[in-house]
Amino acid sequence: MDYLIDGSLDSLFSLLDCLDESAPSQRHICQSDHYQMSLLTPFTVHKTDDARAGKYIKELDRDLGDRIVRSVLTAYLSDDPARFDAIDRFIAQARQDGKKVYHQINEMVTPLLSLERAVERERHKFLGLLRFKRLKGDIYYAAYEPTFDLSVLLVEHFVERMGNEYFIIHDLKRQKAIFYNKKTWLSADLAQVDEKYHQEELAFQSFWKKYHAHIAIAERKNLERQRSFMPKKYWRYLPEMDQTTLASG
Repeated sequence: MDYLIDGSLDSLFSLLDCLDESAPSQRHICQSDHYQMSLLTPFTVHKTDDARAGKYIKELDRDLGDRIVRSVLTAYLSDDPARFDAIDRFIAQARQDGKKVYHQINEMVTPLLSLERAVERERHKFLGLLRFKRLKGDIYYAAYEPTFDLSVLLVEHFVERMGNEYFIIHDLKRQKAIFYNKKTWLSADLAQVDEKYHQEELAFQSFWKKYHAHIAIAERKNLERQRSFMPKKYWRYLPEMDQTTLASG
């Protein structure tokens, strides 16, 4: 049986609360707008139940603990179409084996752990690569286009370091952003921002580019090596990088 959901966490968790967790390998969970219908496979469309989803995540945290819940939530942020089945199977195995699932290599566990590792690797990169620019009105703005849906995994790190500032982390790929107001943060849709820089920001960017150029050793320039540490897809939003090189491919 194929189960179609709207793709949200609430839709997934409310569905899992309805299903028999002993047989995840006998079903397929798919986002409805990505579904390819087959005449050989029956399907049903699940209606999201927010209350049921809330109950399910609380029970999951109580029964399996924070670490497993974080693995599930991190894998979900991969946006991989296969993440729903991976989560379903991982939870079923974790209910049997608890934290021993982290020492297993099988079809019930490995797909989710692979997604989690991929998301965590990119999160770690952006902890160092995300660049905030000071806009008029003293709002710090960071635009980026991550492969995965990372913003909620990044925000607490920057709240700790920029807790006295207003800031926005803007995922241009998904057209949504995290807004922080010195007290709390929230996520909302955001298509674009009119980037009018503060006067001091323009001066700082100029200084930073000169500093970056000054410390570089021309004879040791190795773009291939540089890309192995920092893929070119991340360069666009780094003021210090050579945008001419980026445009030329």
